[in-house]
Amino acid sequence: IEEAFGEGCNLYEVLNCKKDADKASLRKAYYRRALKFHPDKNPGDNDAAKNFQAVSLAYQILNDADLRQEYDESGVIPHNDALAADDDEKEASGADSWRQYFADIFGKVTTAKIEAFAAKYKCSDEERRDVLKYFNQYRGNLGKMMECVMLSEARDALRWVEDYLRPAMEKGELETTHKEKMEKSAKKLQKQVEKEVQAEKEAASGEETETEEEDEAPAPKSKKRPAPKKQSSWPKKSRSSKKKQNNSMDDLIAQIQNK
Repeated sequence: IEEAFGEGCNLYEVLNCKKDADKASLRKAYYRRALKFHPDKNPGDNDAAKNFQAVSLAYQILNDADLRQEYDESGVIPHNDALAADDDEKEASGADSWRQYFADIFGKVTTAKIEAFAAKYKCSDEERRDVLKYFNQYRGNLGKMMECVMLSEARDALRWVEDYLRPAMEKGELETTHKEKMEKSAKKLQKQVEKEVQAEKEAASGEETETEEEDEAPAPKSKKRPAPKKQSSWPKKSRSSKKKQNNSMDDLIAQIQNK
């Protein structure tokens, strides 16, 4: 846990829940955090995999009444024999075992389920409450807020500014104390989004070029057939006509001799 979230980290902060959270609230907090770092949502991301394992272990500790009491009293992450053995077993197989641990509690998570949940959560009242909550907690730092608001990206953070934060300030729901930091982090995220959009355009343009090149590729050359020989316009004399011509000449000579 400390490797993922820093030495001396607070387990309740790791799960983003209150210290007096009941079982249901704890379970919900774990679901939200684990979903953010779930390996199926972050393929190939080693940091996300570590965070996923860490929040799963934090939930395992706080969900156990005895371990939670021990932690609350000492502030030290418990390492009793049972937990250590279970932890070692999970570490041996990496994030896969913790993925199964998550699935045992909430059911199997697929990319389609994550996308469906994101579509339901984003632009909802629940998301708005989370954004306003973390705005005060992180004093307008949108980057820090993205670490806590579920399934959030840079584009979402810019949307929060327009849809939630500025309107809330105008209505007096939020103080303007952290407005300057918000605007500063928004500009930084805007540049990041512009780079992402440009990269997407270049990738799309590259695909279109490849398609056009395939369409414009010359057809294979076919073998040319030899041109037919030209026939003479003069009709060829047949053998029978030549024979008739010879006979007529013989008759003519015979008539001259008889005269």
